[in-house]
Amino acid sequence: MNNLTKPRQDYGKGFCGIGVFMPKSKENMGTLIRSAKMFKADFVFMIGDRYVSQCSAVKLDSKIPIFYFKDFDTFCECMPPTEKYTCIELTENSKPLSKYKHRDKGVYILGSEDGGLPKEILESDRCEFVEIEGDSSLNVSVAGSIVLHHRFTSLSLDTNPKDI
Repeated sequence: MNNLTKPRQDYGKGFCGIGVFMPKSKENMGTLIRSAKMFKADFVFMIGDRYVSQCSAVKLDSKIPIFYFKDFDTFCECMPPTEKYTCIELTENSKPLSKYKHRDKGVYILGSEDGGLPKEILESDRCEFVEIEGDSSLNVSVAGSIVLHHRFTSLSLDTNPKDI
């Protein structure tokens, strides 16, 4: 068993993190990190050890905190408390993004470009699923950017944009 503890912080009005399970390309991670910064996410993460060094390669690790987790269990042990992780994936139980109400404490997980999300995440009771409506799948960084924009604009309608 790992000796990991969850961060002890006051998260105030909430937080937002977004990441990818086993990301394939540094270009997609670079785009997602730029979008995360633009839409006021608090952190970015990667689950799995496919390309751990790719964020440093695009020189974005100084712009927003980037966390690396060896697997989903370690990720869950280290994340700040939230009701559910929001997975962007087409499943039988996926809610449409256009009708999704974002949580104050939001953590969004995207699947890899060439494999999606693994069975352990798809079957986890820690996760809820949201889909981006459309006729085909999207590039992972585009999907993440759309979700972050939707969160940012949805929460902006409920609060002063300077508070986000």
